[in-house]
Amino acid sequence: MRACAQPAFAGHDDGGAVPAPVEAVIPQRIFGLPTFIGKDLDALRAAARANFGLFTGLPFFQRLLRAIGFDTEADKAEQGVGGDALSDRVLDAICLLGPVERCRDRIAAYREAGLDLPIIWPALGIESARDAIAAFAG
Repeated sequence: MRACAQPAFAGHDDGGAVPAPVEAVIPQRIFGLPTFIGKDLDALRAAARANFGLFTGLPFFQRLLRAIGFDTEADKAEQGVGGDALSDRVLDAICLLGPVERCRDRIAAYREAGLDLPIIWPALGIESARDAIAAFAG
């Protein structure tokens, strides 16, 4: 491996020496946080339900709902009701919903609970992605 890395460092001031390995800090708890930014919580929850309706029909998602304590919602998901299976309580637990400040507070709460790496997962569409990038940049 060192032989492969040597040419990449050949032009550096240190005479081409391969730098000492850096001890990596590998996050242990990583979670994708579906992100819906805005002021109208009802509209944001409707968007979240539309985005996740397909997931509710998947057995792994139904098991996930049960594993995190949402048995009633899992039962509805198993009945095939789509996004209607997702209560406000579920969406508030697994999503970032609302104004940027509220979303940042939720990220802080996730970190306090032990989350190492929150991954912002914007809603479908380019505007949602741009909004999320603008909201959390810097």
